[in-house]
Amino acid sequence: MIDLGMAQQQLQEVAEIHIVSIKGECKEVLFVCGPHEGETVIHCIAKEPGGFFDIDFTRRRVLPSHASAPRWDATFTNPTPP
Repeated sequence: MIDLGMAQQQLQEVAEIHIVSIKGECKEVLFVCGPHEGETVIHCIAKEPGGFFDIDFTRRRVLPSHASAPRWDATFTNPTPP
């Protein structure tokens, strides 16, 4: 298990953190490092039995304009998508 706060302190200039989860289990964490302004944005995508969900947030707040309802694509089949 990785501590995002500790990793962010040890790496320099973390612009973004990307997290991929499948069925509630973290599979990948990617740190994008480089010059940036403002807070580090954390992008999470989760594949759950009900579809794909994604949300963007900072350590202080959820970014509601980026939060999404289930997203359906060609790789996920469901006879009655919303």
